[in-house]
Amino acid sequence: MNIICIGAYDQQSYYVSARGNNINDGLSEASSLKSLSFAVRRAIENGIYTVTVIGTLDKLSEQPNISTASVFSLLTRSNRELLITGKKNAAGPDRAVLSALGSNRSVLGVANSLSLRIENIEISGGENVSDEIRTGAGIIIRQGATVTLGVGAIVKNNENYGAMFDGKLIIDGGEISNHYGEFAVFIQENGVLTMHNGLIKNNYTTKFNIMIAPGGSFVMHGGSISNNKIPHAGGGVYIFENGNFIMSGGSINNNNAGDRYGGGGVFVMNDGIFTITGGSINNNTAAAGGGVYVSNNGRFYLTGGTISHNIATRGSDHNILRE
Repeated sequence: MNIICIGAYDQQSYYVSARGNNINDGLSEASSLKSLSFAVRRAIENGIYTVTVIGTLDKLSEQPNISTASVFSLLTRSNRELLITGKKNAAGPDRAVLSALGSNRSVLGVANSLSLRIENIEISGGENVSDEIRTGAGIIIRQGATVTLGVGAIVKNNENYGAMFDGKLIIDGGEISNHYGEFAVFIQENGVLTMHNGLIKNNYTTKFNIMIAPGGSFVMHGGSISNNKIPHAGGGVYIFENGNFIMSGGSINNNNAGDRYGGGGVFVMNDGIFTITGGSINNNTAAAGGGVYVSNNGRFYLTGGTISHNIATRGSDHNILRE
């Protein structure tokens, strides 16, 4: 018979809510803390790797330092992944939300190699001050940090970006949706997006829905990129010079590029690399290359998967166009 030993703190959680107080012990809903960043620091210091959010937290509960770009700045180092979660299936005032409304800031900033898993929480209300300051993101990931969007994690309705990062973002059941600013997902130099399952959907951004910048990488094993629209090229994914996209599963479907542009599903240019070994790209629409458009020395390798039933208004092949 195998005996499994569970550490004293493994099933405990620190609790945080707008009704709480940072002088509390934080170990129950009734004695919850008020600040998320304070709860995270205390959890890591005491070897308790779960923080449970009750209700909506915002600039009033967090009282962010004037120098921080995000309402919730989580910078504490940890040698183990920390789970930040709302209560499963919570509704009404108990539903977990991290909001930046009224702050002129981004919502959540993570740095210093911290590893987080987020579940059952909405991250919304990031507000942009100006194009020069470039706030208004749902999540910013820096300095080697990793964020996993698990089941019930929804990043939505942020003014400028859904997520922007030079760290690591993992989508494992979570969702990024309903962004109307510059980017839904901005993978910067050294940034890595890994998608196992979950959704990137219903984004209508002004620049790119998913942008892989030079030196950025996107590995898609599963999940769906769907119903996104853009006035320019690359309705689903845009791969810029030396950006790298590897697709082994999942689907890219029902995305739309602008009326005069290419790549309803994926646009590859300037030595960007797109390799597809599995998954499907279908029912996307563009002026050219409804499924995939390859331009200016972009590199495209197709060894598996399907690219079918896409629509282009010019060119004989609606699915793939190389120019």
